Amino acid sequence: MNVDFIKIRDHFKEYLINDVKIAPGTANSYIARLKFLLKDNEYEINENITKEIINFISSREEKKRETRDSYQTAKAARELVLALDNYFSFVQSNSNKNFEIRNHEIKEIENLGILSETEKDSIIKSRIGQNVFRDNLVEYWKGCSITEINKNELLIASHIKSWKDSNNFERLDVYNGLLLLPNYDKLFDMGFISFNTEGTIIISNKISETEIKILGIHKNIKLIKVDARHQKYLNYHRENYFKG
Repeated sequence: MNVDFIKIRDHFKEYLINDVKIAPGTANSYIARLKFLLKDNEYEINENITKEIINFISSREEKKRETRDSYQTAKAARELVLALDNYFSFVQSNSNKNFEIRNHEIKEIENLGILSETEKDSIIKSRIGQNVFRDNLVEYWKGCSITEINKNELLIASHIKSWKDSNNFERLDVYNGLLLLPNYDKLFDMGFISFNTEGTIIISNKISETEIKILGIHKNIKLIKVDARHQKYLNYHRENYFKG
């Protein structure tokens, strides 16, 4: 199968679901169509794909459709064309360009054999992740995710699913982050607070009533907004970090 497509197919799926708003099942179907197309290494599906190439592949595959068990129906053929069109949009998008740049830098750092895994992670986070991630969160939240205070020097870019547990896409995904005042950030990072699916705070029973009052925490605290794309990260935080 084409190496370029293998390398970025997971990111392509994220793009289909998050940017194009395609249902996960349909996204999986599109990827399956492209995988089938590439299995005999007859075509190259990479970042250099053009509309002309897509038209050529579509026309050729339409002629061969009747002899293929995997997409004899018009629906299947239409899905193949849509998959190719969306892939073309993806490789032209800033989403893919940023992904490619980040991946190249990350691979360079990961190939530095003289460093430990901890040192590599630290360099990746400081060189690539910290500034990009924070900038994206500032743009998205416009202030603290709870209080809306927009004094940026007071706010901390906090991962919901931690850096070490995330893949390269998740590490810089804006929906994997909250912009928090230091007290909220520390409590969230240590699992003393989390948030439910509606964004309402959940307070650990490992923290006392006195400490809750001193820290200004109360049960009515809520994130100013929650997108469907936050949910998998919030769920991960509740299941893996929250102290209950």
